[in-house]
Amino acid sequence: MVHIGIDTVNLNGEGFTILSKQGDEVKCGEPIIKLNLDLLKKKNIDLSTMLIITNSKEKDVQFIEYGQVSNKQKINR
Repeated sequence: MVHIGIDTVNLNGEGFTILSKQGDEVKCGEPIIKLNLDLLKKKNIDLSTMLIITNSKEKDVQFIEYGQVSNKQKINR
């Protein structure tokens, strides 16, 4: 699960276009959501993003390191 931003739930989806739905298989580098950055900046939205692993019993997930990452940076082994 990916949660983008702090208090973004209050936007009711405004500023976000979902490109894949729950259960879809996505590949590394494949976009899953499109953001209207101009709108989100105008509304002063904090875009801190959380990646939450909900099925860790199904697959061993080991992160390389924790913290801020950049676009297309590999985060797991």
